[in-house]
Amino acid sequence: MATFIEAEGFVHVTNVTNGEFTMCGDAFDLASDIDGYEQKSTKKTTVTCEHCVAIVRDLQGVRTRL
Repeated sequence: MATFIEAEGFVHVTNVTNGEFTMCGDAFDLASDIDGYEQKSTKKTTVTCEHCVAIVRDLQGVRTRL
């Protein structure tokens, strides 16, 4: 199940295989490099980060098999 976080006024979705990053590549510890950057938990479930959105849309319809 997807996990969502807020950062810089946008809602991101976390990377399923590496929860230390968002889908767009922001690291959970990015605040140590960028002043004012903070990730926080959110109950919002609509992704508003344009980069995360682009990845999610690109993956829709991808067929998979295990």
